[in-house]
Amino acid sequence: AVPATTDIEPPQIDSEAPYFTTWLRQQLVDRYGPGKAFFGGLKVKTTLDLELQQAAEATVYNRTAALGITSSVVVIDNETGGVKAMVGGAGYEDQPFNIAAYGARQPGSAFKPFTLVSALELGHSPYEVYSSAPKVFKFGQNERFEVENYEDQYLGSASLISATQYSDNSVYAELGMELKRTPKESTKFIARTARRMGIQSPLSVNPAMVLGGLKTGVNTLEMAHAYNTIANSGRRISGTLASDPGRDPVSYTRVWTGSGEDAKTIDENDSIKTQVIDQAVAEE
Repeated sequence: AVPATTDIEPPQIDSEAPYFTTWLRQQLVDRYGPGKAFFGGLKVKTTLDLELQQAAEATVYNRTAALGITSSVVVIDNETGGVKAMVGGAGYEDQPFNIAAYGARQPGSAFKPFTLVSALELGHSPYEVYSSAPKVFKFGQNERFEVENYEDQYLGSASLISATQYSDNSVYAELGMELKRTPKESTKFIARTARRMGIQSPLSVNPAMVLGGLKTGVNTLEMAHAYNTIANSGRRISGTLASDPGRDPVSYTRVWTGSGEDAKTIDENDSIKTQVIDQAVAEE
């Protein structure tokens, strides 16, 4: 029989950072197997910064959870790709599902940098000027993509710099839809850019994706990691101990057994840096 809701208790975990710990624990199980991970006496040096973790938790709990808003946080070290803080929801005891690592949320305008990077890679200048007004684009044989700015506020005309500053949908839609010969080719190109930079979730190529209107969302972890690529002059930072070496961020840097003179290193992380977008583009 299916148990009643009152008979179900969420999992309990003895950790000061349960979202991070459970995410890390699964990686250890995947790499070493459950027997060794749970009973093999492994000691693990993580990337977690507990002070930063507590600050992130306080922000979520005090500023958004109190308002009934679901939110998550991921902090990644720009140089190492190590995750320094992870909050997956309003509180692990009440909401053990880790939105930060496994959720799917609409990125909205936070997705626009992938459109911008794609345009810069194709030779567009940040000083190019576009009209800022309501627009309609044709997509495929029968689809119409109607674009309006938030609260119907328009700049009249705007450079890509201004359009980025004010998050202008009108300018970004035109830019994104006309990157390549056809709108479909353009959205596919933007999706490939986002994947190179660190997005792992499947990306739709519908017209609204240029503005972050995806058919399926993305998670906070991969968005932070992709932004990390911009901060690293176009290099995607990963490591040999990442769950997907070369692609994912890092959660631990060393695994060993024993202590003192009997300590035996099993694994140690080596950084993997892959140039995925042009350095000049990233810096621009």
